[in-house]
Amino acid sequence: MRNTKILATVGVSFMMIAATAMSGCSFFDTPEDDGGTVQNSGKLHVEGTPQCNSDYTNGLGYSVTVTGILKNDTKKDYSYVSITYTLYDAEGNNIGTALDNTNYLSKGESWRFSATTLGWVDVEPVSYKCSNITAF
Repeated sequence: MRNTKILATVGVSFMMIAATAMSGCSFFDTPEDDGGTVQNSGKLHVEGTPQCNSDYTNGLGYSVTVTGILKNDTKKDYSYVSITYTLYDAEGNNIGTALDNTNYLSKGESWRFSATTLGWVDVEPVSYKCSNITAF
C-alpha cells in the first residue's frame, strides 16, 4: 500500500484542472428579510483548501479521502448536512465521488469532514472539486 498526497506538485495537467477544482463550495441559506432588504450572506461553506489523499491497494484500486472544514455561517441549525466531492483523472474525466455527512450542525459551528469514496477507483485522481452541499 502506498500513500499519495494530491497537491499542486502533481504537474501541469493538475494546474489546468485545479483552476476550478480547488474553489470552495457553498450552500446559501434562505434569504432573511431585514427591514425590507434581503440578506443572503449566511451560508454553509468550506474554509480554506481541503486536502485529498489516496491509498492504493493491490487488486482493488484507490480509496480516496478529502478532508476539510465546513462552516455554518447561516442563522439556522441543521439536523443533517452532507458534502460531496467529484474526483477527476489527468484528462479531466469524472472518476468517482467522495462523500461525508453529519447530524446536528448548529449555527456558528464548524464541522471537520472526511469525505471518502464508497468503493475503489481504478485511476489515481489528480484533482477534485466540491460538487454539492445538502442541508436540512
